Amino acid sequence: MEDVWRRMAAGVGSWPLLGFGRWAVTLKETNQLVGDVGLFNAWRAIEPQFGEDPEMGWVFAPEVQGRGIASEATIAVLDWAEANLGPTAIWAIAHPENAASLALGSKLGFKAMGETLYHGDPTVILKRPAWG
Repeated sequence: MEDVWRRMAAGVGSWPLLGFGRWAVTLKETNQLVGDVGLFNAWRAIEPQFGEDPEMGWVFAPEVQGRGIASEATIAVLDWAEANLGPTAIWAIAHPENAASLALGSKLGFKAMGETLYHGDPTVILKRPAWG
């Protein structure tokens, strides 16, 4: 519960502080919450530093993976970013064994910038170049 509350508060707070944030993803048919996607700045202790550039993240319930929901939601976030933010690079991270996230990142235009350890876990750093 503590982690959920912290994430929710951070998500709500990032909109007035940064001008971007996260969205809940629900199924149209049932209104069931199935994921979370958006932009944030986590100021991670990671190299390379992301600086002021936003980081993009996505998490989806296993039962909806492979249905195109993650693609639809993440494309909508990038469309929103291009319409509402100035040209900026967007970063992401993924575990090297998370083939689905790495494939989605590639589909969205993210390029692998290298691999590092983050909190002791192997992590791939992804970067999508600024548009415009």
